[in-house]
Formats: sequence, structure tokens, C-alpha cells
Amino acid sequence: MAPTFESLGSLSYAEVDAAFRQGRPVDPESLLGWELKGWNIFPHLLAKAIGRIAKAQRFAKGFFRFPGEQAIYGYNVDIVPAPLTEEWQERLVGGQPLRRRFFRVHPANEGAHRGGRFPEALFFDYSEGRPRSGYFNGGGLRDFLVQADPADPDLFLLKAYQLVGPVWSEGGMAVLRRWRRFDFRPASP
Repeated sequence: MAPTFESLGSLSYAEVDAAFRQGRPVDPESLLGWELKGWNIFPHLLAKAIGRIAKAQRFAKGFFRFPGEQAIYGYNVDIVPAPLTEEWQERLVGGQPLRRRFFRVHPANEGAHRGGRFPEALFFDYSEGRPRSGYFNGGGLRDFLVQADPADPDLFLLKAYQLVGPVWSEGGMAVLRRWRRFDFRPASP
């Protein structure tokens, strides 16, 4: 049986990690103009508790390009907390959805800061994100994205790290599914 967003989101951290390592490369161009809904899977009980307190179980990521540039960038969207199977809704601040924690998308096997990890995966480098988000810009975050199932180009797995100085600390896993088209146009940097 083919994996689904819900079935992968119900797996243990170790099972999702094993599936990630079997993942396929993603064409970064295929993500442009899309937002992906995501479900975090935390590595241990403390991380899970912090994730729930921070309302970070559900999220979305979107992808865009600045006019006249070739590089692809992305951002995170805060989502209203709810169970895995309920509809995704943006959390509004002042009546507007909050798009923040921007990152640069590097194709497979590229990116100066990837630390030699997962050469087949897309690499999201928050230290190169534009525009900068202010109070928490995610500068120490590094994400890797693969296609979860070769037969489903809309289902993805993500592995996240936090850099603490030179040390890479594993931050969690996530399951993502193509959610909706969205034409995000930030002010030019």
C-alpha cells in the first residue's frame, strides 16, 4: 500500500527517519508557487512537549523566486493547532497570515553549509533566507527534503537540524504534502 500524508504522520520518529533515507530527489522548480502543509514528528518526549507548547506540530512551507533571480527561496507559515486529519488553516496576526523564517533552497548536492549531509536531498539554508524575519529568523536551522514515494510527486519528508556553533543537533522530522498554489511576492531585498 502506498504511503499517505496521514499514514506517514502516524509513524514513529525512527520509522519516518528510515523512510527519509529511502527518499528520492525533488526538482526544486516543481515547488515554485506552492505551499506544502507539514506535520512535525519529534525525536523524543521533551521535544514533543515543547513542540505542542510552541504550537509547532502543524506548519506550512512556501516557495518563490525574486524577479530577475534564479535562486529559489522559501518561507514558513504558522498554522492553527489541530489534529493531523483536520483541515490546515493559517494562524492570523492582525488579520494577516504570518509568513516568516525565510530560507534559500539549494538543489541536491549543492549548498556551502550542508555539512556533507544527504546529497540527494534539497537543502534549505535559513542563514541565506531573504527577507530576514526579525526577532527569530531561523539562521541556525538547516532542513533537507526528499520525495517520500517515487509514485507520488506531492508527498515529501523533511529532516531538520539546528546548528549550535559548529555542532549539528537533530531537530526532528516532518511529513509534507503539496497543499495549495500561492503567489507570494515579498518586497525585493
